[in-house]
Amino acid sequence: MKKIVKLLGLIGLTIIGIGAIKQYQEYKERHNSFEVARFLTNIEGKPLLVIGGPYGSPVLGFINRILPSLNLVHDCGDVCLDINSKSCNPCNTFTQGDVRSIPYTDKFFGVVYIAHVLEHLETIENLKNALSELQRVADNVIIVIPIEFGQATHFWGHRLNLGFGDGGLLVQEIEGGRTEFIPIKNLIQTSLDITV
Repeated sequence: MKKIVKLLGLIGLTIIGIGAIKQYQEYKERHNSFEVARFLTNIEGKPLLVIGGPYGSPVLGFINRILPSLNLVHDCGDVCLDINSKSCNPCNTFTQGDVRSIPYTDKFFGVVYIAHVLEHLETIENLKNALSELQRVADNVIIVIPIEFGQATHFWGHRLNLGFGDGGLLVQEIEGGRTEFIPIKNLIQTSLDITV
């Protein structure tokens, strides 16, 4: 019996370790993708819009506060937009708004950077509205999503499974299972993220 308990303990620790590695990879990918967004913004000569804030996850904010040298978060961009002001705290330029109705003029931004936001939208129609808005307000769109299609989870508040296809997103509603491919112009995909 003791051997079984030890074995189960080792299996549990292994699963936790794998989860921590995946989370670290996810946070590094967010940071690296943001560096691409910042680079493109400098080329475009227009502001950078960040949707969702640099501290979308309480875990990420906690880790960043105790181990800032890991460089796991991106900054706020020139403008941070979110429905919740806490997500963009302590950003200097915050706009309260919804990704489905961005309160800026056409092509105001050189780049819009959005990481782990779209999978929280409720329906494919909401996603289409959001993607249309992203393309409307920026010359380039950088989207970071969970890498493994089908790994979205209600635990994190996900409503959609997302996966990159050739020039767009494959989308599946978690409830109901409706699936559709949505083409995206000016898409710069980053898909190394892993959802645990």
